[in-house]
Amino acid sequence: MASSWPQLLCLVLFTTCALAITPLDHHDRHEDPDADVIIEATKEKFEGLVEELDFVAVVFYTKNCKECDDALRELEYIDDDLDKYGIEMIKVNNVEVAAEHGVSVFPTLIFWRREVPILYEGKFDDREVFDWLIHHKNSYVKTLTDDNFERVTQAASGATTGDWFILFYEGSDKRCQKLMASWESVGARLDHKMNIAKVDTESNTELDERFAVETVPKIAFFRQGKMFIYNRKEFDTTSLVSFGGKWYKTVKPERVPRPIGRDLRFFREEMYLDPLSSEISTRNFLLSMAAASIGLICAATLMIVVFIGLGYLKLNAEQVPDYMKINKDK
Repeated sequence: MASSWPQLLCLVLFTTCALAITPLDHHDRHEDPDADVIIEATKEKFEGLVEELDFVAVVFYTKNCKECDDALRELEYIDDDLDKYGIEMIKVNNVEVAAEHGVSVFPTLIFWRREVPILYEGKFDDREVFDWLIHHKNSYVKTLTDDNFERVTQAASGATTGDWFILFYEGSDKRCQKLMASWESVGARLDHKMNIAKVDTESNTELDERFAVETVPKIAFFRQGKMFIYNRKEFDTTSLVSFGGKWYKTVKPERVPRPIGRDLRFFREEMYLDPLSSEISTRNFLLSMAAASIGLICAATLMIVVFIGLGYLKLNAEQVPDYMKINKDK
């Protein structure tokens, strides 16, 4: 019986080590992935689901593509598990639809959250994709408008709310539509480092005029009251993230344009003074300066009078006759 203790101890140690190095599943992986086939969607069904549902994960693929087959087989393990989190996964075999969203490489996964897309850039591993989808259900990009731009960013005052990386786009422009998923990925990768935002210049004409948006997409990095315009031709996630991290330093900074319209009213009222207060303050300042000047003139006049009086008394004292002088010796 005593000889079995070392064997039992070795068995316990082996079991413990095996459990320690075995990765924990975040979902129930089914033995037969063919039991959970991802729904095939046409262009109309795809667009309808994105508009109707809060969360839709879309795999763009093509036929006769081994990488696509491997990815779909891997993702079929998690299809049912995603339903528990309110995420619908579909697959789309339509090159034209894929191109409309900037997809040129297959397979590609884009996750729509309340009609806002974000591009997946990792490996097509069932566990990795599952975790990524669960943790990216919220948008990382803020929406700025004519009403809130200066109030939120305070760009013209020195950016007291931090650095801002902003995309100016037009909602109807196809080039901009292709960029939206990548821009969300930029937001995810730069989260907690800076603020990522977007401005639709079609519906925010004051910002369109203020920042002279002649062509879209236009991207600018705002830091400490200065603006750095993105001037590269590449709009992939890596290039954009690199610009927001360090590359902006290679661009000549520009002064942030003065606010106009609604932003100008906030700029005056909140950051400095409203027009009425400014007028009152100016008037009070001038009155104070006038009062101070009058005081100085009065003081100088008084001193002159005193000096003249003292000089007069001294002169008169020297002209007094001898018989009127008091003889102290007596």
